[in-house]
Amino acid sequence: MSRRSRAHAAPERAVIDPSLILRALTLSDDASRGLRRAWQQGLLRPLLSPELASTLMRALSYRALGLSTDEQQELLADFLPFVEVVKPVAGARASRASGVPATHQALVELALQGDATVLLCDDEVLSEWSANSRSQAARQLCTVRAMSAWFQVLPPSQRDAVLC
Repeated sequence: MSRRSRAHAAPERAVIDPSLILRALTLSDDASRGLRRAWQQGLLRPLLSPELASTLMRALSYRALGLSTDEQQELLADFLPFVEVVKPVAGARASRASGVPATHQALVELALQGDATVLLCDDEVLSEWSANSRSQAARQLCTVRAMSAWFQVLPPSQRDAVLC
């Protein structure tokens, strides 16, 4: 694949753990800025379900963050225009993702229903489930990667664009 065609390739469909989205929106370390740039530059197309959106909005309103309503709206405006909304399919959760750690059930279902190619999550339990499970969902699931590992598999030109 040439550099030109790689630059115009379709964005990678991604489910991003809400904690990583929150981190990307509120912190300014290299990894956070890189993830934010990845969706803003069209390298990633984050998938969002109503449940994930609700979780993100609740997290932004935590008192510990000290964000005003206007600041919360501004942060959401830096993310929501770049997402693709995936509506949940009724009954799919119980039948397709057995054995998924309960804390990540919604993320796995979103990845399966949205045909994601990557699920970014820094949780080792989910990574182990994906790597070792014999369930059909685990075999069909996109790659589960920690955020730092995702940056490592990017072609150098994309990594430079995102991390610089």
